[in-house]
Amino acid sequence: MLPLRRPGEARQLTSIPGGVGDMYWSAATGHIYFSSAVYVDATAQTQGNSDPISATAARDAAAAESGVGAILYRRLPVRSWDRWLDAKMPHVFELRLRQEAVGLASSGSSAWVVEDAAAPPTDLMAGVATACPTAPFGGVEDYSISGTHVALSCRPELCLDEAWTTTRHIYVAPLPGRDAAASGGEALVGCKITGLGNCLTADNLGYDLNPSVSPDGRMLAWLSMCTPQYEADAARIKVHDLATSTTRTLAADWDYSPGDLCWSRDGGRLLFAANIRSRNALCAINVASGILTVLVADGHNSLCTETADGQLVYKHSSLQAPDELWMCNADGTGQRQLTFLNTDALQGLHLGRAEELTFRGAHNEEVHAWLVRPAGFSGA
Repeated sequence: MLPLRRPGEARQLTSIPGGVGDMYWSAATGHIYFSSAVYVDATAQTQGNSDPISATAARDAAAAESGVGAILYRRLPVRSWDRWLDAKMPHVFELRLRQEAVGLASSGSSAWVVEDAAAPPTDLMAGVATACPTAPFGGVEDYSISGTHVALSCRPELCLDEAWTTTRHIYVAPLPGRDAAASGGEALVGCKITGLGNCLTADNLGYDLNPSVSPDGRMLAWLSMCTPQYEADAARIKVHDLATSTTRTLAADWDYSPGDLCWSRDGGRLLFAANIRSRNALCAINVASGILTVLVADGHNSLCTETADGQLVYKHSSLQAPDELWMCNADGTGQRQLTFLNTDALQGLHLGRAEELTFRGAHNEEVHAWLVRPAGFSGA
């Protein structure tokens, strides 16, 4: 951990065997969350779940010492993309922190330290044979933390059709030691109860992903595809009220699909990027009214952060220039470039001029395309 508001060097907080990934520091809890691959098979279950990371490291060491490299598969799948599967799956862990004073008491300086150095990180998915984040593309966007709950996007526990299904559900469970009723936890009893907590999407056999808890912890948003075994379906925005256990669909008839989700600081809007006519547009939707606005239409854009006064900082690129940081007002006006890191590299380069066009294709349907002319092409 590196202090930002005073001089100091980075301090190591943990020495976790096997390393960590997909880290997130929650402002709501003050704790750090990360993923680590642990064994989830029957052998791991008999060993208990008090410290699965250390148990996994010990088991790996024993396997390496034995010299046996064979793995017996009793069911599919045996491989995912470019790797062979084993009995380890990534789980989300909580590392509890606290602040302690440093230096003179009069300075008021403090530093974050591990709350209990002797206690292992807590597995928020203890004993459940599923992965979060989900390979191969999953990351920190597969889980979200409120002050009292964790929301996960992951497959159900291993089942007979595991090799064929792409189903992922949204699960909500109280964080260890938190009052489940503090943010509507008791109202979730209408959902299907699983080892991962309350399943909010049990009726959907499609792909539910990208859970995001609102700043006040009262609502949960995610993206949902409804067609089973089809990961390229249209994504729709779902918003679930944790107090009333009601779920709404926003912009259900929109022609385009959001690619991610992020709550605005005030909790009134959801910000996201969507592929609109071969551009990655920056968009916003009002959660109460459902009104959708395209904020930045041109080029390829991805949101970086929202400032305290509501302005948006985003990456922007085009067919004429690579990524630079840009900023705009909350309504998309006032777009201006912040960085010019590639200006010198672009000097003297002659890039092909891009032009979009449409034509009629099969079934007389409109096809959208880009025409990029060779550099220096005059058309003569």
